Amino acid sequence: MRKRQYGFTLIELLVVLGILSLLLATVPPLLTNAIDNAKLRNAQREIISGLRLSRNKAVTSQQAVTFTINAPDRTMTVSGKNRRLRLPDDVGLSLGPDDEAVVRFYPDGSSSGGQLSFRRDDRVSYIIDVDRLTGRVTGIEE
Repeated sequence: MRKRQYGFTLIELLVVLGILSLLLATVPPLLTNAIDNAKLRNAQREIISGLRLSRNKAVTSQQAVTFTINAPDRTMTVSGKNRRLRLPDDVGLSLGPDDEAVVRFYPDGSSSGGQLSFRRDDRVSYIIDVDRLTGRVTGIEE
């Protein structure tokens, strides 16, 4: 009577190693793309946050507040306070002919309005819309 042995055969181990090597070859590019998209979403949230802060500041202080984004410098300014935007290098900002977007918020909550758009590699793009009448800021992913 033969004793039964437990374990894996060499063929089973080679099949598992082959599957693992395929996974290791395909997963990193997917993670890189996901991380870049997360950075882009984070940049959109940061800009929306700056716009909403500007609107709230205008309403509470009862004075007009200006929000400015400068594309070449990658900075956003809320009434004189500069803040560096964290945008990936391959992200293109479309801000108009001056490479600068200025949105002015008024004490009643209204604004000068406008639309900002930025994209990465013609695949993912985000639009931030500022309503002229209400000053409401919304973000859209395309």
